Amino acid sequence: LNSAHGTAFLRKWGEGQWLVPGMCEADRWDPEKPIDWDSVRAVWLKQVELLSELVGDIELIIEKSPPNIVRMDGLRGIFPRSTMTAFNRNPYANCSSILHRYHDPKSKSAEERMVLVSKFADEWLFRSRWIKKWIERWEITHFSYEEFCAIPSDCVSKLAVELPVLRTVDVGKKIR
Repeated sequence: LNSAHGTAFLRKWGEGQWLVPGMCEADRWDPEKPIDWDSVRAVWLKQVELLSELVGDIELIIEKSPPNIVRMDGLRGIFPRSTMTAFNRNPYANCSSILHRYHDPKSKSAEERMVLVSKFADEWLFRSRWIKKWIERWEITHFSYEEFCAIPSDCVSKLAVELPVLRTVDVGKKIR
């Protein structure tokens, strides 16, 4: 929550999916999973109301649940004035990060590591195809994780075209 800029995440770490019962079950990446969109809208708007009571006016809500990449049509349906941004990471860095964050590669044989990395690469490709679909369909602002790390001011400037509240972001400011 950043009340100075009127910006808030729906939930800690930004993943509003965890606020809605049933959204985070094992099938959360299934594009055919039935979603009660009225419930999603009601729960998220209630959360915004609660956050507004704590900090005052909120100009920007950020929702970044990765599995929602497969249901952007539904989200656009209940939040038609929303803005989307596509953000992806180099596949090699992504697979390496997952391997080292969630698995102990030193305790795995070369074959076990190859099986894991192959699975991670398939998952990256699945997500990337969805990202590509939305970029092509809606011409949304997009950039890579590497671009954001290298030149954050350029990425924030790109975003500020559609989200003027971001014009005040100071990418050089140090935060805890």
